[in-house]
Amino acid sequence: MAAAWALRPDVGLDGRTAWAVAIAAVALSVPPLLAYLRFLRMTDELLRKIQLEGLALGFGAGAIFGLGYPLLEEAGAPDAADSTIVVVMMIAWALGQFLGLVRYR
Repeated sequence: MAAAWALRPDVGLDGRTAWAVAIAAVALSVPPLLAYLRFLRMTDELLRKIQLEGLALGFGAGAIFGLGYPLLEEAGAPDAADSTIVVVMMIAWALGQFLGLVRYR
C-alpha cells in the first residue's frame, strides 16, 4: 500500500527511485510465499488437500473472472480495477479452504 501511494503521480517519484520502490514492494512479497510453501511442506496430507482445494478454487475463480469480466465490460458492465482479480482469487481461496474444513470435519 505504501508503494502504491508513493508511486502516485502527485507524489513525484520518478526514475530510479520509483523503480526501487516498485522492486522493493515486489521483493517483499517473496518471503510470505516462501513461508507458505514451508508451511505446506510441514502439514499433514489432509491439511495439504484442503489447501490444494482452496488454491484450485481460487485459481479457477480468478481465471474465469479474469477471462470473463472483460467480456462483461464490453457488454456494458462497469470497469473493474486491475487488482479486482486478486481480490476474487483470495476470496475464492478462503471459501475453498472453509468448504474443505467443513467437508473433512
